[in-house]
Amino acid sequence: MAARRVCWLTRHGESEYNVLGLLGGNPSCSARGQQYAEVLPALLASRMTPDEARSLQVVTSTLRRTILTARNVPSASPQERLQELDEISAGVCDGMSYAEVERTMPPEAAARSADKLGYRYPRGESYVDVLARVAPVVERLRGSGGAPPMLVVAHQAVLRCVLGTLTAADPNSIPQLHIPLHTLLEVTLLPDGTATYKALPANLDLGARAVEAAAAAAAESTSAAADEAAALAASVLGGGGAARQADEEEEQQEQQQRGLEQIRVAEQRCAVPAT
Repeated sequence: MAARRVCWLTRHGESEYNVLGLLGGNPSCSARGQQYAEVLPALLASRMTPDEARSLQVVTSTLRRTILTARNVPSASPQERLQELDEISAGVCDGMSYAEVERTMPPEAAARSADKLGYRYPRGESYVDVLARVAPVVERLRGSGGAPPMLVVAHQAVLRCVLGTLTAADPNSIPQLHIPLHTLLEVTLLPDGTATYKALPANLDLGARAVEAAAAAAAESTSAAADEAAALAASVLGGGGAARQADEEEEQQEQQQRGLEQIRVAEQRCAVPAT
């Protein structure tokens, strides 16, 4: 049986448009978004095996906020910028807030509310359009047993479509999938074609301290400084690399427990009543 694969998805760090509540655009990251970019490499490293770290591929959209977010993540080959990962086009609504759309274009706001999956912004895109656009990226993520692991840094609507496709979600539920900022989504792709995922939120305050400790360890080259850096990096995701191993062990235990329960049920069904 082919081994399962793991890949990671994350939104860009908070952007200037996120702060202002505006649609689309090509803004830079806010101060907190830049902070996420600083801690993302440590967050990702805490969830990877050495082999995964050596072969990791990094892909982003062509927009500034994703490129800035991924800029410090080591990659086995040059990072790729894919138009397929660009955020859903808001067309004539680009640069507007939802409140402004409601106030100035009430029919459009009503149409979007009635059918978020199929609604297409004037001169823009719908979720249906984005689902088709990201299909090649989804196939790369699924890959084969020998395909390298991948980090995708993209946008909310785009990652909803990617994650929804990987997990075979009801298409109508895809526009409501929760893809929070400053959170690493670890997706496990199983041999039977299904996928599960965990949301791993970053603690930006602890993350900033971890980055500082890592820099100090590099400067001092002492084991004590290195231990402090490792402990802080682990705390960013509540346990670091050990957390992933614990997750996998817990999953195996649950599978074993389900198997034992199925055996007990089968034995009860086969039991001959006493006479």
